[in-house]
Amino acid sequence: MKKCFKTFSLLMGISFLFFICSCSGSNNRVVVHSYSSVITDNDNAFADKRDGQIYKTVVIGNQTWMAENLNFEPAKESWCYEKTPSNCAIYGRLYSWDAAQKACPEGWHLPSKSELDTLIEYIGKDTAGTQLKANEPNWDGINRYGFNALPGGQRNGTILFFHGFFGAGKYGGWWTTTETTVSYNSPDHSFYGTAGSAPIMTVSSSSVPYIFYMHSKRTSVTPSTGKSGHSVRCIKDD
Repeated sequence: MKKCFKTFSLLMGISFLFFICSCSGSNNRVVVHSYSSVITDNDNAFADKRDGQIYKTVVIGNQTWMAENLNFEPAKESWCYEKTPSNCAIYGRLYSWDAAQKACPEGWHLPSKSELDTLIEYIGKDTAGTQLKANEPNWDGINRYGFNALPGGQRNGTILFFHGFFGAGKYGGWWTTTETTVSYNSPDHSFYGTAGSAPIMTVSSSSVPYIFYMHSKRTSVTPSTGKSGHSVRCIKDD
């Protein structure tokens, strides 16, 4: 009996030591959510071959998304918020629509509105915004799925206003590939989450792309002028 107890104690000690060693090397790992359809972990991270930047990924339903905003710098039409590099490190870069369509790395692409709708339908329209947003002050997010959407703001791209930056810490927008036809200052939009008045749109063309828009209490898919600067969240190719 004593021999068995010593053997058991030794095994428990080895197991505990292994646990401590494993935890000590996991400072950069993201907590894996208990939800069966969600995987967020640096084991699923990948390196962008173009510049070596590493991005975490998350599986939600049957889709694999970046769990961070893209921060690749193309030849033109992308910006750090307020032209400050430290903001790119936090929020990723802001892209024009033309730049956004070519910005994702090989094996990934800019999502369509249909792919975004699939994500929203899976989570639930009434709570999608809150569950996808990062848990940040004044941002109304719980980040249940590890999507970690941050309020990166935008760059104004309309001809009626100067090309300034605004909204970081308050709201964010993510490009899609899908275009729609709208009338001046009367956007077609679908709200997800708490409803509210639509943002004023100043479009110079009848054909404009959709963005996934998040505000403190509101989430919607709404048109935006393609010259504006918004964030990019890539989805993995099938």
